[in-house]
Amino acid sequence: MRYGEANRIQVELVFCALGVGFLLGLVYAALMILRRFLRHSVVAVAAEDVLFCLVSSILTFIFLLDYNSGTVRLYLLLSQFVGFLSVRAAAAEFIAKSRKKACKNTDG
Repeated sequence: MRYGEANRIQVELVFCALGVGFLLGLVYAALMILRRFLRHSVVAVAAEDVLFCLVSSILTFIFLLDYNSGTVRLYLLLSQFVGFLSVRAAAAEFIAKSRKKACKNTDG
């Protein structure tokens, strides 16, 4: 394998890891929005978080096994984390804006 080809494969892996993180972020954003509009007990929130952690760890394991022969690389985990945080930040901003609108509507 030539040097340039190895770099291309690693860059593709980084983008795939960003995609997996983005997908996990979308799932967590859906959970955040669901929690915003429907009241949950502490036990339900804990169960959702545990289930999300299990699903995300299994998805990460399958991704690393399928695309990187099971080799854990820090740059892939960090790429996945960046993808997750990008969606998480956008979802948190959306929820904060919807909260402000709801507060304005109830005050007037």
